[in-house]
Amino acid sequence: MQEWLWCETWCGNSTKEYAKTIDLCNNPLTKEPKLQGARRIVSEWPALDEEARSFTSKVQLERFNTVLGYFCFICGFIACMMLDMSNTWNPHSSSASSLMCQFAATIMVVQ
Repeated sequence: MQEWLWCETWCGNSTKEYAKTIDLCNNPLTKEPKLQGARRIVSEWPALDEEARSFTSKVQLERFNTVLGYFCFICGFIACMMLDMSNTWNPHSSSASSLMCQFAATIMVVQ
């Protein structure tokens, strides 16, 4: 019995339920793609694959939001510095430049 390493190519389906490890290598007899074979051979595969994809998407979104936050911070900082150097910045005015600095400060707080 192939208890420790079960392989579809060399082992029968009757021993799969006792396998402690399933080898998902390419089957040279069928040339079936690995992921397609994994979905067919391992019943839990679709749920595990979806969980991994969801986690990856979440991490990528968090990284994007962090980079976006830093980008907004840097752009706002540069805009405020340029406006401050030109002596046109007034935190109490409703000018577009003042709104830009207020927006940058808001982004910094949110991130």
